[in-house]
Amino acid sequence: MTARNVTTRFIKETTLGTTPVAGVWDFFPIAGGGGLTAKPVTIESNTKNANRGKSAPLLVGRDITGTLPANFRADQFDTLIEAVFLGAFSAGTLNNGSTESSFTFESDFTDDLTSKYIAYPGVRIDTMTFKWSNRGVATISFTVMGLTSDSDNSASLVGAGSTTALSTNREMTVIDVSGISIGGATTYCLESLEFTISNNRDAKICAGTALGDVTDNLAGSFSVTGSMTVATTDSSWDLIAKKDAQTSVPITFDIGDGTTSYNFDFHETSIEFADPIDAGQDESVILDITFSAYNNSSDLMATCIKT
Repeated sequence: MTARNVTTRFIKETTLGTTPVAGVWDFFPIAGGGGLTAKPVTIESNTKNANRGKSAPLLVGRDITGTLPANFRADQFDTLIEAVFLGAFSAGTLNNGSTESSFTFESDFTDDLTSKYIAYPGVRIDTMTFKWSNRGVATISFTVMGLTSDSDNSASLVGAGSTTALSTNREMTVIDVSGISIGGATTYCLESLEFTISNNRDAKICAGTALGDVTDNLAGSFSVTGSMTVATTDSSWDLIAKKDAQTSVPITFDIGDGTTSYNFDFHETSIEFADPIDAGQDESVILDITFSAYNNSSDLMATCIKT
């Protein structure tokens, strides 16, 4: 079989690990390959055998993980963005918070196969990575952690429910990135930007659970880290002093498709980079900046505003 007819869809759960019946599912349009997988966790038996052979490994649990990459488009990923922020859009504004959510994911294999599905209930969103560069398409990628999997399904869990059609909004390109502000200045030439929001989840495994399966994936600290490439200009020169003094540098930018816009705001960040040097007569002088966000006076680290 080929991958052209592998479909990934998801639905938000009300109770962790319980798939809603007759609910509305969303497609996840994977770009470049990805998905969820179950990995058995085994240990060596170390039992001695008369014939000097090894005993079969012992199954002690399973880890459910996955990476889901996609080209960014409006409306398609809002519930997953909310999940990584541990919050919800309110009047178009989403702040980092502490409200958990979970999902059931389903992989549907239809090319040369008959009724083959793998379900992954109880999935938490751990990280979200966003990337764009000049002459590129904005991409978004999520890493996830689940509870269990079921490949013994002859029918889709969608059942009497429905699946929302894939968003027809176009994939966003760097041409539409605007509203860039670094440390309050808006005249930078930004060549690329990447950031990762992470919940630093840790698996909760209780003794006595079946197969030692994970019972939850608990959120740890909320962190935002990233990097950007900035052309060295009069505007960006001030960043050197801010770097040296470790002065707070707010970073904001908009990305949109002409109809819908997402504004990401990292309220306070610290930045690090090497001072600009002579890179050779045919090379541009640039600033390769890394940054880490931290709480502002209102205990907020990140905000996304959708308009």
